[in-house]
Amino acid sequence: MRYAHSMDGTVGISEALHPYLAQRRAASRTLAERVEEELVSFCAHRGLPVDEEAGRRIAVLPATHLDPGLAWSFVADHLITHVPCPVDELCKMGRLFARALLDAAARGLLDEVHARTCADAAILAVRELPRLDALIRALRRPLREGRPGRDLWEQDPEAYAIAMERWEASLPLAREELEGGFVVDRIDPRAVILVHPRREEPIELPLPGDALRLVREGDRIDALLGANRDGWFVMDVWSAAAPGPALPP
Repeated sequence: MRYAHSMDGTVGISEALHPYLAQRRAASRTLAERVEEELVSFCAHRGLPVDEEAGRRIAVLPATHLDPGLAWSFVADHLITHVPCPVDELCKMGRLFARALLDAAARGLLDEVHARTCADAAILAVRELPRLDALIRALRRPLREGRPGRDLWEQDPEAYAIAMERWEASLPLAREELEGGFVVDRIDPRAVILVHPRREEPIELPLPGDALRLVREGDRIDALLGANRDGWFVMDVWSAAAPGPALPP
């Protein structure tokens, strides 16, 4: 497929990256196609221009408008929070994205220095993905302690239902619930201090040691928190995203 240039002759980001991604070998072709799809989804979620051509959605954001911050966010925010793939596949997708940027520069579709800066940001973001994946696993682990597994459900559905009721009854009762993206403002020896857009006061959330070792200031944790007289606790957690690196002005 060849994408058409926009009316003013600028090259859209999908057009710039497509030649490289479309030529991947069978082993990585599916992931390369997913990169193209998710780039469109990323742009749409951020209100950046997308269009349709030959029945296929494309991102028409001028390739020159992609900056290191967007490149980082595509990998360390969008991919890790929106794409339900194993973390090693997400890392491969991030690297494919970075290589496609460099290929676009080699084809004269992007300035070489600009493409290198964006690709470097994407690779830095890729290095965050295993940490973010491990952080979510550490946050989920206490939620699953004592929870009956699928094997019991397959063997004895009635026993499974009884075990689930027992497990749910053992969970803390929340007098207040708050859902959304919580940003890590500070990390204390045994807890993180979170801020939430719908709450003026920060939240002190105790975390197990393995999670505390993985969390970083500025991380966004997408979760459902509950509070009772003993304080705040995690009721459910879905994903985590990393803040962008310090970028030159």
